Amino acid sequence: VPLFEIESNDNEDTLGFAPAAEDVQRETDKLLASFTITVSSVPSLSAEKSLKQYTALVEAEEPNEDALGEMVAGDSHFVELVASIREAVSDTFEKAEECKEVLMPLLDMVKEFRSLDIQDIKDQAKDGQKTLEDFEDDMNMYNAQKRKIERLPAHVRLGLLLINSESLRDKFLPAPAKCLAEIEELLPQLGNEKVQTLLAEINEANAKLNKTPPDVDEFCDYLEFLEALESRQDDIKDLFEQAEDHYSLMDKQNVFVPPDQRANFQALSAEFSNMKTWLTERQGRKDDDIAQYTVKLEASIKMLHEERKVASNAALDEAFLEYTPTGMNPDSDVMKKLIELDQAAED
Repeated sequence: VPLFEIESNDNEDTLGFAPAAEDVQRETDKLLASFTITVSSVPSLSAEKSLKQYTALVEAEEPNEDALGEMVAGDSHFVELVASIREAVSDTFEKAEECKEVLMPLLDMVKEFRSLDIQDIKDQAKDGQKTLEDFEDDMNMYNAQKRKIERLPAHVRLGLLLINSESLRDKFLPAPAKCLAEIEELLPQLGNEKVQTLLAEINEANAKLNKTPPDVDEFCDYLEFLEALESRQDDIKDLFEQAEDHYSLMDKQNVFVPPDQRANFQALSAEFSNMKTWLTERQGRKDDDIAQYTVKLEASIKMLHEERKVASNAALDEAFLEYTPTGMNPDSDVMKKLIELDQAAED
């Protein structure tokens, strides 16, 4: 049965015990010394008045008040017992030190957890330095360390000692739990940012894919957009798969995702599927669209020729051939016609 109970604790840098080994050893020495003091407190026979007539015959010198203490302190058996007690206390604390060494790696890990900078983690994730695999490894590690700390025994029996680790366990436990909570709060934020950015691009693409260009000018812009979307198709697919993997990781790790963010991801899945379908369809009919708008373009060219002829004929007006002092007046008929003709040419 343990005689002493000590408590394991940490001071941020190392582990220790309260009370420490030297404190327990010092109090043990005091206890052992008190035995000698107790024995020495027994009055000597020479102090008994009723025995004075007998003890006076053998007292050759002054009585030694410390005689009993010296007898006990000089007793070989007593000395041996004291040494064995001190050795037992020392051996037990050596075992306790071995127990402490087992816990030191856990303390180092807890110190690392306490220094976690979640903003730095967020920046690394956005820069691509921290991958989903890294996040999964971290979460598995935090969960494993959390379970390991939870399994630490509250009390350990080591010979004379009972080591109480309950407060140490309670002090260690929040570190991995806090890291895990911060990661579980960050992951939905990062996932939603990925979804929102990609969803905005896909929605814009789908809006253009579903719009029929009203004229040749916009059809030319549409063809440029279609070519750009085709060249970016693989990149968009990669980004969508990254978002899928992100949400799969959160589901696997039982991370809570707010309903509105979950809805955004579902909308992204639907819009991405629509984009692939509509892009394939538009690619298939691109040649027909070009032929259709070529007809419109040729009709526009023919109309342009006609309008050019009208403007050219208007420029032959005899009024432009006659110079008058009032010809430069902005309000004159000549200037009004010139301005109208200039605007027609511009159109």
